[in-house]
Amino acid sequence: MPYKYITHANGFTEIIAINLTAAEEAAQMRRMAGVKSFPSANHRSTVIAKDQELREQVQPEQPQKPEQQLPITVIRANG
Repeated sequence: MPYKYITHANGFTEIIAINLTAAEEAAQMRRMAGVKSFPSANHRSTVIAKDQELREQVQPEQPQKPEQQLPITVIRANG
């Protein structure tokens, strides 16, 4: 992971990770938060994905009805 070091006027050095992959970003968040994983978010995303798959399986595709064309009325003005 590449890091960028920024030293501020008061002497504080800030270390910023740049160009992280998704896996590196997840590992960094895990280290900062002090937790092994985020079970509630992982569970929600899994449930939502499964729910969408089930809905697609249950609802068959309905054939599309051809659009109805309304009659066109032409109004001519004498003048």
